[in-house]
Amino acid sequence: MDRIKDVCLEHAKRYVKMQPQDAVKLVFQSEFGGGHLISDEQASINYLIEEARGVDPEIDQLLFEEIGNNVARTNLVPFIARGYSLSTLNRLFVTSSKHISGDIASFEDKLDLLRSIVDEGEFNFTAQSFYEYMESYRRDNYPIPRHSDIYRKAYKPAYRLINSKYAKYIDVFDIIEQRLMEQRSVIMAIDGRCGSGKTSLSTLISEVFDCNVIHMDEFFLPPDLRTEDRLKEAGGNVHYERFQDEVIAGLLSNEQFEYRIFDCTVMDYEKQAKTVYPKELTIIEGTYSLHPLYASIYDIKVFTSCPYEVQLKRIRNRDGAEMLERFIEEWIPMEEQYFSTFSIPENCDLVLSDS
Repeated sequence: MDRIKDVCLEHAKRYVKMQPQDAVKLVFQSEFGGGHLISDEQASINYLIEEARGVDPEIDQLLFEEIGNNVARTNLVPFIARGYSLSTLNRLFVTSSKHISGDIASFEDKLDLLRSIVDEGEFNFTAQSFYEYMESYRRDNYPIPRHSDIYRKAYKPAYRLINSKYAKYIDVFDIIEQRLMEQRSVIMAIDGRCGSGKTSLSTLISEVFDCNVIHMDEFFLPPDLRTEDRLKEAGGNVHYERFQDEVIAGLLSNEQFEYRIFDCTVMDYEKQAKTVYPKELTIIEGTYSLHPLYASIYDIKVFTSCPYEVQLKRIRNRDGAEMLERFIEEWIPMEEQYFSTFSIPENCDLVLSDS
């Protein structure tokens, strides 16, 4: 609730010509997103393309404006200016509309907070005009608000609402969208430092795209291969031979395939193999996914990183203090040797740093 207060104050300063209905629209969108599901994706992209034709390229806007409750306004002018695809924005908009939810009780609480901000004189409109608008708005049973004519004339709003967690990775979503427009299927690698968000990113992508996600942790090096020479080898701390035979070969076949999963908690293979069906997008996630033995297979290469202190904190929270020592003494040095030996970050399309 405190965040919506900050949002209202920020918008009151940035958009000084806001009217009561614009302030209510801001709070409504924070609670409910756009307020409706998108039932026709093709109609949605057609409307977006048409709206984009009419934007004023001279308007000075932020690319993303966080409005609370994990909702962000994505402004079309800077979005287009940076070369992003409208198909990307529409996909994120449609997906977000399925996940953003709210309720009247929470909306009422936010309206009460908005009223207190109005009473404090933070907006340029009068408290009386706000109360008059709210009386009719409640009488009409909380319809989806529209921007005022004054606001439209002054700021020419043209945006889409997306989940703010998608906004953080807009470059990733856009490169996937662009590749999918160029070819029927895409294979993507997300390599990077442990604790830097590789798995979280792959999960996020799977919310937006119908895709396979294959984890390199499932190819943990079995005990019989963990020789001294193998563990000294750059990139040797993964069963890359099996990965090539079971996954790379399967992907190249463009057909359904299976691979075994090695469970490092019991140091043995799971009884049930995992079946992979052909999809438009396949993500290989995890450190060593960009080993040079098979790096050429990928259409998109992403590297994730984070500061060392952040890395250690995340590993401790995830795996505990005892396991953290193994990471520090064993696994992190192996990763860093692999990254530097094969110049992994330097050979990626995107390098993401998460602090």
